[in-house]
Amino acid sequence: GQRKTKISRERNRKGQTVFSPITINKAVRKKFTAAFRKETRRYCWVSDDYKLIRRTMQLPEDKQKSEIEKSGRQAIRSYNRADFVKRRVAVEIQFSKRSFIAYDLFVKHPAFYVDDQIDVGVAETNVIRLRLL
Repeated sequence: GQRKTKISRERNRKGQTVFSPITINKAVRKKFTAAFRKETRRYCWVSDDYKLIRRTMQLPEDKQKSEIEKSGRQAIRSYNRADFVKRRVAVEIQFSKRSFIAYDLFVKHPAFYVDDQIDVGVAETNVIRLRLL
């Protein structure tokens, strides 16, 4: 179906009908939901010390908290979320937040990998290339 349902306010495309990220997101999520288990979360404890997080990330959740607190840092409950996971493959799709691709590739996916939940992580910004529409 037609996905160009948004009137652009961008300087170079002002007034043009363009692809609507919200409409595309709904269509892609519908297709992926049929094929993948939707949204997986991994809860963890973090602090403001990235070296400490590297040491504790592989520990069970309750041990992460105690190790962070033993070091004198405040333990902050957090989580990583993957949009779609199936057969140990995580897929993240970014539409308007392309800057988050680096976060997906270097933070989210490695955390799921270290936790032995995935073997591969895919992050995609070009929805048309996915040929799901």
